[in-house]
Amino acid sequence: MKKILAFAVLFSIAGAYLFAGDAETSDWKQGVASTTYGIVLLPVTITDGKNNSQTVYLPGADVRLFTGKNITKRGGFYTGVETGALVFPLPLNDQLTPMKSSSDTDVTLSTDQFIASVFVLAKYGYRLDLGFKFFGISLGAEAGIGARIASGFFDLSGADGTNSDTLSIGYETSYMSMMLDAAVEAAIRIGPNFRLVGKLGGMLTPPYLMTDDTTSEPAPLANFDVESQPFLVSARLGFIMSY
Repeated sequence: MKKILAFAVLFSIAGAYLFAGDAETSDWKQGVASTTYGIVLLPVTITDGKNNSQTVYLPGADVRLFTGKNITKRGGFYTGVETGALVFPLPLNDQLTPMKSSSDTDVTLSTDQFIASVFVLAKYGYRLDLGFKFFGISLGAEAGIGARIASGFFDLSGADGTNSDTLSIGYETSYMSMMLDAAVEAAIRIGPNFRLVGKLGGMLTPPYLMTDDTTSEPAPLANFDVESQPFLVSARLGFIMSY
């Protein structure tokens, strides 16, 4: 966890200052500061001892800071660096339905987890602004590519009425992977350089198979697999300020 916090601080500082320069004195605003906060859903597929599966959605928080260049005061192309963090602290208990053990008994499931990741993305986008100098609306789209580092734990517990079992599986150590990101946005502009914005998008990361090979019969969770799916959905609100 200390490594994750250090990584987050490092890239937050780098993202904040890498593209931040002196304010432009012309009408063409060169910089942008943007902070967004939202929710993210991570699909997790659980496969039981009879090879049946169910997919549930792990809810989490998505917090990002974007800084960049070539943002015009009335829209246009832009590029920059976005740093952020994804945190998944909530259990899946309300979503889980009973599954089958290898001996064909019903297994009641519950989870306990805390998974977190930090990431940095190089981003490119376009924004179209409609309106007057002091008020308007804008639409846009953006895409990015970068890397993330993740760590945490994921415990899957199961009981069949006679036996109980817990798989302590998941991110035993920190690992790094590539990350792709894309989003569309809609915003309300107040004045020439400030926007309230909403973004809807998705992230693509490699799937992560979380399996415990040490559990065997008659444990209820013998031969269970847990896999995080590669596509995450994110919805965020925030602000954009050109300078």
